[in-house]
Amino acid sequence: MKVYNVGIVGFASSARVHAYGYLNLPLFYDPMPLTARITHVATSRPETAEKARQTIGAEVAATDYRTVTANPRIDIVHICNAQPPPQGGPALGHRAPEAHLLRQAAGGHNGRGPKKSRRPWPTTGALPK
Repeated sequence: MKVYNVGIVGFASSARVHAYGYLNLPLFYDPMPLTARITHVATSRPETAEKARQTIGAEVAATDYRTVTANPRIDIVHICNAQPPPQGGPALGHRAPEAHLLRQAAGGHNGRGPKKSRRPWPTTGALPK
């Protein structure tokens, strides 16, 4: 079974819920529907990135979101930051084309689809083949 490498941008409450889901898959599924490991986490400050890395056991902590979004080794990208990237450009424009992107809009959604967002980037990408 392929192991999906996961990257997370941001590490506030919504990102922690995403990480919690991956870390707890073995408790709810037998057999596992997929194998995934969180390999990268990026936040705006080095100390929060390192704390997030230690908390979830990721390999890499970064302060530049492109470390996650442009990395060809990452199969699934969760963008969980509430603010646009500090460099001002859309994060998804720099992503690896094969990566599946999950955008958690600030405030979540109501189960009927993504919440309307003023963000300049799309809310999802295509699943990798």
